[in-house]
Amino acid sequence: MKKLVIIAVLAASAGVANAQAWIQRTSFPGDGRHRASGFAIGNRGYLGLGHVNGNSANINYKDWWEYDPASDSWTQKADYPTVNYGAIAFATSTRGYIGGGAFLNSEFYEFNPQTNTWTAIQNCPVTPGDQGSFAVNNKGYVLFGSSLYEYNPAANSWTTKQTAPITPGTWAVCFSEGASGYLKSASSFYEYKPLYDLWVPRAAFPGVNTNGGAAFVRGGRAYIISGFSGALSNVTSEVWEFNPGNNSWTRMNDFPGTSRRFSVGFTINDRGYFGTGTNGINLNDFWEMNDNVGVGEFTGQRVLVQSYPNPATEVVHFVLTVADPNATHTLHVLDLNGRTVAEVEFSGTSCDLMRNDLASGQYAYRILENKDVVATGNVIFQ
Repeated sequence: MKKLVIIAVLAASAGVANAQAWIQRTSFPGDGRHRASGFAIGNRGYLGLGHVNGNSANINYKDWWEYDPASDSWTQKADYPTVNYGAIAFATSTRGYIGGGAFLNSEFYEFNPQTNTWTAIQNCPVTPGDQGSFAVNNKGYVLFGSSLYEYNPAANSWTTKQTAPITPGTWAVCFSEGASGYLKSASSFYEYKPLYDLWVPRAAFPGVNTNGGAAFVRGGRAYIISGFSGALSNVTSEVWEFNPGNNSWTRMNDFPGTSRRFSVGFTINDRGYFGTGTNGINLNDFWEMNDNVGVGEFTGQRVLVQSYPNPATEVVHFVLTVADPNATHTLHVLDLNGRTVAEVEFSGTSCDLMRNDLASGQYAYRILENKDVVATGNVIFQ
């Protein structure tokens, strides 16, 4: 039987919203990667392409996978027509579309999940990549600089739309909610209304995420997760919720997994999914955010973790709410290269992590009960 880790990180400071349940799902079965592409169609999610680079050889991918949330399982589907990363992706209610990117110019392909096939469509008027796209009312919208183009699948045609008020930076974050699309680049945030071909300024994004985050929409609200702040190496775990109804942002509890940039997010049945990306190490983990999780709904132990102060200067206190308060736990602390830099074994429900000689910066942690990971998160030493 599959074990699922359900984590609700408790707020340790004022101004942070109530906890969400993050569930670590079955990892993406392809290699860890970043600048991948993904979207949801109906009750399935799709993820693939992307690349690995850095000190080693550049490895590019074209594999394509389907995620079924009902069985928490992945199935490999037909490969994309070419290796690609940084590609533009959007989906309608029945089809998905990917094009541009590092290995294509204006070419786009349509994915049909019913026939598991990729078919070339009309070329885009420009050569987009790594910037932004969204879909509204079964039409796709692609940004290239400040220019916006609409794709109409019924006519297999592209139309130039109203220019955006800004020229978004590379790796901007886009999403759609209701009858509108949204664009976030650094702190700038705009709504696009296709019905009126109109851009409207919205409340500035208040987080540290410059770009390179991922987004999904649940319950009529959008969530932007992770990304980088200034330098690519300065990744974040911040999660921000945008409420279109009152044009406001709320800081949520940090994402409990590894901080990252260039990940993928999408929504299936009003539940958010998030995975892949990199912090220098390419990742293939996959997570679900679902506030409606019940303790008995999944196999595995629900663990509540409070860490404070966080950020800290000398010591971080951990308090756990666990099923067995007498169980033995081990706290593993890892640097951004995935190396274990501290380890604390403790019984009961609390322990202290002393800074000792740890350098200033962000660290990931894992809490194990026996040999099972029951919680993950991040701490920062200032």
